[in-house]
Amino acid sequence: MNKIKKIVNSKIFPFIILFVVMLSLSTFKKTYMNDDNYFGTVLLKGSGPLPEISTMSEFIDFRYNLWTSRVIIEFFTVLFSTKLGMVWRILDALVYAIMAYSIKRVFIGTKDDKTLNWIIVFLVLMIPNFMIKEAGYIATSLNYTWPIAFGLVSLIPIRKCLDGEKIRWFEYLIYLPLCVYADNAELVCACILAVYLIFTIYLAIKKKLKPIIILILILSILSMIFIMRCPGNAQRTKVETISKFSDYNNISTLDKVVMGVISTINYYFINFNIVYFTFTLIMMIIIFKKYDNILYKVIGALPFVMGIMFTVVSTIVPTNSGGHIFMFEEFYEYTKSDSVYVNLENFNVVETYLPIIIDCLSIGFLFISLYLVLGNSKTTLVSILALGAGLCSKAIMGFMPTVFASGYRTQFIFIVMMIALIVMILDKQDKKFRDILLNLLIIFAILFK
Repeated sequence: MNKIKKIVNSKIFPFIILFVVMLSLSTFKKTYMNDDNYFGTVLLKGSGPLPEISTMSEFIDFRYNLWTSRVIIEFFTVLFSTKLGMVWRILDALVYAIMAYSIKRVFIGTKDDKTLNWIIVFLVLMIPNFMIKEAGYIATSLNYTWPIAFGLVSLIPIRKCLDGEKIRWFEYLIYLPLCVYADNAELVCACILAVYLIFTIYLAIKKKLKPIIILILILSILSMIFIMRCPGNAQRTKVETISKFSDYNNISTLDKVVMGVISTINYYFINFNIVYFTFTLIMMIIIFKKYDNILYKVIGALPFVMGIMFTVVSTIVPTNSGGHIFMFEEFYEYTKSDSVYVNLENFNVVETYLPIIIDCLSIGFLFISLYLVLGNSKTTLVSILALGAGLCSKAIMGFMPTVFASGYRTQFIFIVMMIALIVMILDKQDKKFRDILLNLLIIFAILFK
């Protein structure tokens, strides 16, 4: 009885509960749909989607040469889709607990606040379910959830170096393999590489650099070279350009940047997202409490208000034609199409630039709001890097022909970064504010999971 009581009162108990909840939910996940069905039948020689293939090595070789550099991820996707489905359910639940713990460990360090740990747990539970089943539960988790969770784990050594903590030899056996898996996902690899480049220089200047930092940096560089040299990635780009965005090669670099920005932030203006809602609401409330300056309040309120106006108000209050109010109809239809780049037909049309202006203002105000909330501190710098990494992880999709066809799952890194930012912000708030928010998040998690 005392042991049970000790576990319940421990700081890691919220993460244990998250594991149990996610394991319970995993029993309802259907693992024979979309890409899961493809990977589950691919080794059935003569009757699968690739009749000439019957072994794992043949499949990996085929995919590497004709489709993708994610050979590690796809190896495990086939494995879990064909033989170890129950093992995947257990590991997937564990990965969510690891993700939650890593967010805490990377962004607030060794400090243990049980309320804050519960907040992280309920924020993770608020990640939309449709994102994690879009391409099939197994395929989506191994391509997005797992690399992001393992990528966060691989950032822990940076935190330890910054805090002057000792990194023991056996931790290398955790960080390095998980980093190899995370680096097999292109977007995660780019994020890890950028972060490690920045902090390798910083830690070297501060004389805090340790071998693990250099090793992970080298691993990420080698992984990026592997990704860029993979013949399958180039082949896949050609195929998807023809099938999903035939005009892609005819548009300018600036247009690709614009598409990336629009596809990033407009998701939150077209689809109500509870994590974005919570993030912008918290910043708005704190800025309203902290400042009397009207301009600061406008800056803090705009990202939240825009998200609400486009997703909630425009749905509740339709126009006579059944569309959206305040020019929302044109904005809504325009940003859902794959013609958001400037061309000879639309360069002099106001609606062409309206989404770009609104999105740039919203993104700019997000960065300014973070500064207003956290002040001039190292935490602010880290938060800006986290927000930048989240935004870029999705905006970089503008340089891929699947920018509009890849679905919502490519928002996953940005959503996890918003969760991290919420945690960093709340770490600086008083206990009463955190307690009130925790009660609110419990309701959100129940309603929106």
